[in-house]
Amino acid sequence: MTTYLLDTNILSEPLKPDPNLRVLQRLEAEWSRCVVPAVVWHELVFGLENLGPSRRREVISSWLFDTIEASFPIVAYGAAEAKWHARARSHLKRKGRILPVIDGQVAATAATNELVLVTRNTRDFEPFERLQIENWFG
Repeated sequence: MTTYLLDTNILSEPLKPDPNLRVLQRLEAEWSRCVVPAVVWHELVFGLENLGPSRRREVISSWLFDTIEASFPIVAYGAAEAKWHARARSHLKRKGRILPVIDGQVAATAATNELVLVTRNTRDFEPFERLQIENWFG
């Protein structure tokens, strides 16, 4: 059975004023098979912590803690992921490709745990070998 690793843009989509319906439908359909990489969890909480007091902050906080954290396992970035990432990063550097470290951490989490990475930014992850990627935006 496929398990999906959700990128930040997938988890942020339901909070948009006009969210992509395809993403919402896939999230609902695959809810029980989704997980979140720890580095994406960091990005989401960091973004929240940088908002001032507002109704928007309350909505995002509820979404993050009452829905995402309560529903999806958070997958750690550990030793196996770090080794995979270092090797992939070195390989890409030799080819002249320098990619954001956090993208490499997300890719490593997906690859080492045999998860399908779900992201809108497929181009950011295509340079990584042996990575399964899906774009639920269509």
